[in-house]
Amino acid sequence: MSSKQDIHEKLIIKIGKLLMKSARVSATSWDYAGYMFETKDSVSSGGEIFLYAGRDRLVFDLDFDDQDEIIESFKRLREVTHVDGDAYWIKCLVAVRSDGDLKMLFEFDDWSRWKISPTNVDRAYEILVGEIYPDAAGLN
Repeated sequence: MSSKQDIHEKLIIKIGKLLMKSARVSATSWDYAGYMFETKDSVSSGGEIFLYAGRDRLVFDLDFDDQDEIIESFKRLREVTHVDGDAYWIKCLVAVRSDGDLKMLFEFDDWSRWKISPTNVDRAYEILVGEIYPDAAGLN
């Protein structure tokens, strides 16, 4: 029987592989691919998918089956990372670098964190990539 930790690690690897696969299909050259997943109840959920070459945002095609699979993986990850007595996380930001390095952050309270809107779209790279890889965004 797999432990919660084993399932947790397998889900993270699965999410990373799906992002890498889609990034490679979407662009011949890229630096960072990622997804910002958010959910209130693990039923209704959404997110922001991103792909960058340098600071230029590229078109990122996540096919329908992969989109469903990544959302289900995030939902499952939310369940297996939950600690009894604590709140569930509401957002997860994951980014994978083209060399395969993957990092993931969780948010428990702030719905505005990592939110891209018309008022901050010019800072999307710093918000999405720079939060996880500060050196890439010149934030260190």
